[in-house]
Amino acid sequence: MFVFYANKNLLTVHQKEPITSGSANTYRVQFEFSPDWDGMTRTACFRSGGSTVSVLLDETGQCVVPWEVTGPCDSGKRLFAGVCGSDISGTVLPTVWADCGVIQPGVSGESAAKPPTPGPLETVMKSKADGLSLDGRALRLLSGDRELAAVALPDGPSSELIATEEDVSQMLNDVFTY
Repeated sequence: MFVFYANKNLLTVHQKEPITSGSANTYRVQFEFSPDWDGMTRTACFRSGGSTVSVLLDETGQCVVPWEVTGPCDSGKRLFAGVCGSDISGTVLPTVWADCGVIQPGVSGESAAKPPTPGPLETVMKSKADGLSLDGRALRLLSGDRELAAVALPDGPSSELIATEEDVSQMLNDVFTY
């Protein structure tokens, strides 16, 4: 298992393991965070060679290294990890890249086609949204008690808070655009 600690924008490796090319759904990753990350939606990013793949972290700060960055052609390349957070106020907090080590050549077997690792948008879209909440000027999309997405409503008289279907569509597009 890989364990990383994000202290504001610095990401350090606390634990790592050897990586082999051709691996899929093999390497669990745990991200731990300083208080600077409280209230942020967190997305892990992995890079090897010219490929970068982003994965939305679950509520425990975990994910799996995407197979797209450990393919057979990645043998001999370095794997890097980073994490980026954002919140409803518009704050964005990216870390520096952390070096996970060289991807060692794996025994080549059948190279079956695999579906792409779901990105942050696909992960949110797969989640079952079952509620909305309005907290001051923050409109939140919920799945149970878990916040899937949020947008800040504009300031102004209460009559401006009446949203048309087009307004709601635009807000959802703003939230789900990465």
